[in-house]
Amino acid sequence: MKRFCAPLLRGIGCQKHLEIVGPSVIGLGCSAQYDIRTYPDNVWNTEMDITVLSGQDLATIDYETGILTAGNTAGTMVVRAEACDGSGVYTDFTLEIVDASLSVAGIDKLRTGQSGTVTATFVPENLTGTGIVWSLAAGDEEYASVKSGKNNTVTVTAKNVTEAHDVTVIASAADGSVADAWHVITVVPAAAGVAVTDENGAAVTAKEINLNAETELTLVASVLPAGAEGNIVWTSSDTKGAFGTYTDNGDGALYVSLDPNAKLGTVTLTATDTVSRKKAAVKLTTTRVSTGVEITGMASAPSQVIPDDALVSGQSIQLKAQVLGSPKANSVIWSIPDEYAPYATVTAAGKLTAKAVTYPVEIEVVARAKDGASETSAYVWIVPKVNAVALKVNGEAPQRHGV
Repeated sequence: MKRFCAPLLRGIGCQKHLEIVGPSVIGLGCSAQYDIRTYPDNVWNTEMDITVLSGQDLATIDYETGILTAGNTAGTMVVRAEACDGSGVYTDFTLEIVDASLSVAGIDKLRTGQSGTVTATFVPENLTGTGIVWSLAAGDEEYASVKSGKNNTVTVTAKNVTEAHDVTVIASAADGSVADAWHVITVVPAAAGVAVTDENGAAVTAKEINLNAETELTLVASVLPAGAEGNIVWTSSDTKGAFGTYTDNGDGALYVSLDPNAKLGTVTLTATDTVSRKKAAVKLTTTRVSTGVEITGMASAPSQVIPDDALVSGQSIQLKAQVLGSPKANSVIWSIPDEYAPYATVTAAGKLTAKAVTYPVEIEVVARAKDGASETSAYVWIVPKVNAVALKVNGEAPQRHGV
């Protein structure tokens, strides 16, 4: 038995009725404030005898402050408060100490300006307490705000952020009957735009595809800034699939497979964020780059033998070549390496003219496809005009110049 003058008691005179006020159910290890009220409130004697009738080992009581702290064992504790004024008035209070907790659930992600709801539930359900006090962890007020609602709910609103932050929402029993519970919400920035990269991470807004060498590519779209919430959907201007197929993987990636035999043209691929409605477009232009050049009627390698059709000094011929693999690069540009310039000239269109020489010489001519992707060489003998007949009869090549 403990007799004390409770600082929270009020009034003077004789008690007619007593009441212990506080939670009737409390969780293991939790603390709660208890008060003893007297009726009427004009009593003169406020001294009380406090007796723990049963469950003495289940909790401790601070008789000066009225705070009860439960231990780690569940059970029932009965406390009696009896007036010390000789009136014989008393009251018994039954306290259930249980394995109790708060369960918190709700929205897990919010973008700037968006609101969502979090709900707290007492476990077990009969542990109703006196309500929930909602708060945010220290420093999280910069990223979100909370507003308490009905039925132990809270509305959380994300503030303007430029990068993702985790915000901790704390639910506390107003009477302290159970330990706090918390729920983490990720606050993300609103999307300000959409960026597209290739599989290597390089930014892409336009790309030329050589169908002779490349028919597949991957484009990856993401919302900006990093960490912003978005949902990317790809669309193509090639709605009939004339150029190929386009597979939206649902995670921002688009797999493009082009038909190597398709016509040449342009396809616009658009990545749209369905949350912010921001867009980014990539312009694909299909082409066919030359795969080679073939020169007609000329030796493709140097020769030690002067041919019968060697070019005679002062003579001109028209060179001919065929470009392979590219309908757009169907012509070539002709040239002669600088070391052979003293012996012949050639126009870009392929007119080769032999200059005057005093001895036979073999030169190289180069045919380059107009797209610059392919080239090949041919070799031509030039002989002096006066010695042309003799050389043809002889058939043996003198020492070649520059080889």
